[in-house]
Amino acid sequence: MRHCNRANSAGWYIFERTFGSIHSWMSGGRVRYRGLAKVHTQGVLELMAYNMKHHATFTDT
Repeated sequence: MRHCNRANSAGWYIFERTFGSIHSWMSGGRVRYRGLAKVHTQGVLELMAYNMKHHATFTDT
């Protein structure tokens, strides 16, 4: 089992780092709206904002 965990840890690191950044930057994990469609839209907008902010850090240099 440890061998499988170590093999997957590199991929999970990137995945978890992304959602950790969203959680800290944009109060991710808190739902502002009610209803599945509205919550989905909020998640999509948070991901778009994350991508724009992440892209801006690479283009500034």
